[in-house]
Amino acid sequence: LRPATVEGDVLSELEEGLRDEVISDLSADDLAEAVRELESDDVVDLVEDLEPEQQDAVLEALEDMERLAVEQALQFPEFSAGRMMQRELVMAPEHWTVGQTIDHLRSAEELPDQFYHVILVDPRTRPTGYVTLGRLLGTPRPIHLTELMEDSFRTFRVDQDEEDVAYAFNQYHLISAPVVDENDRLIGVITIDDAMAVLDEEHE
Repeated sequence: LRPATVEGDVLSELEEGLRDEVISDLSADDLAEAVRELESDDVVDLVEDLEPEQQDAVLEALEDMERLAVEQALQFPEFSAGRMMQRELVMAPEHWTVGQTIDHLRSAEELPDQFYHVILVDPRTRPTGYVTLGRLLGTPRPIHLTELMEDSFRTFRVDQDEEDVAYAFNQYHLISAPVVDENDRLIGVITIDDAMAVLDEEHE
C-alpha cells in the first residue's frame, strides 16, 4: 500500500508510532486529501501531533466551517471535552414534533456519518434533552419531542477533563452527550467511541 493511498479513517486508527511514520512519507497534498472526509474530532486528534507545515496543509484543505471548528478545538485545553467533541451533530427546537424532525432530517443537505440522538435545544441554543433515533422513527408524527426525551441526558462543559467525561459515560451508560460553552450553549457532541478510547488509554 503506497502512503498516498491511505484514507483518513485508516490513518486516524493507526497506532501513534506507525501513524507518524506514515504521515512523514505523505506529501502535504496527500495528507490533506486523506483527512478531508474525517469528522472534526478525528481531524483534531491528527492535527495536534503534526509538524506546523503539515498542520497548515491539512487546515487549508478543509472547508471554511470545518477549518474553523478544528482551529477552535485546538484552542481548548489538551485532554478536555473540547478536544474530544465533534462539531457534527443533529439538533432540533424543543417544541418540534416527530413529523417536523423527520422532515428536517430528510431534507438536510448533509448529516453526520454516524449519530445516535437528536439534541433538543431552546431558543438560545441551550440543550434541554435528547431523543434516540429509534424512538423518533417508531413514534407517530404528531407527538412532541419533549414526550420522548431520555432520562440519561447529561451535558459536559467544554473545559471539563476528558477522564471525568469518559468515566461518566461508563457510569451512566451514555451513548452520546452534548458539550456546552460557558453560556451553556450547544457547541458539540461526544460519542461513546471517543469516551471509550480515553478509558482504554487509561487502562493501558
